[in-house]
Amino acid sequence: HIVGSVAVLQEAGWDVCAVATPAALAWTDSHGLQEATGHPVRSEFRGPDEPEFVPRGDAVLLAPATFNTINKCAAGLSDSLALGLLNEALGTRSVPVALVPWVNTSLVGHPAYRPSLARLQAAGAHVISAEANEPTNFDRACRSAASWLAATAGGMASSAP
Repeated sequence: HIVGSVAVLQEAGWDVCAVATPAALAWTDSHGLQEATGHPVRSEFRGPDEPEFVPRGDAVLLAPATFNTINKCAAGLSDSLALGLLNEALGTRSVPVALVPWVNTSLVGHPAYRPSLARLQAAGAHVISAEANEPTNFDRACRSAASWLAATAGGMASSAP
């Protein structure tokens, strides 16, 4: 699913990197993403003697944005590499952020969800919903988010979805 968004960003001239939460790795086609991007999928913080993560992102596409990730990010938690990079991007305000929520109907009704989403939007995140949580809608929303990032950031040199 997300590989199509990688292609949209690459067509706009971006060098795309994929970062996943540790929990997302079980659901991620890491091999396919590595082949598509030319970079390994990262999920862990670097060690103190390891070089900085490169390329640094000029934009962030969070897809799928899960209930857990949305709420953790809105609370400012950075307990994973993905959340840390997302929080840094929201803190700089110069790095555009697009989110594609993928949250089941029961969790959408949870009292924490909508305020967390609103807080991220107030921080500058652009939210594109995949209505009805259908895979086709998710793909369409990811491509739309990737197009928005490409247009907003003017096709800069790199991105971290």
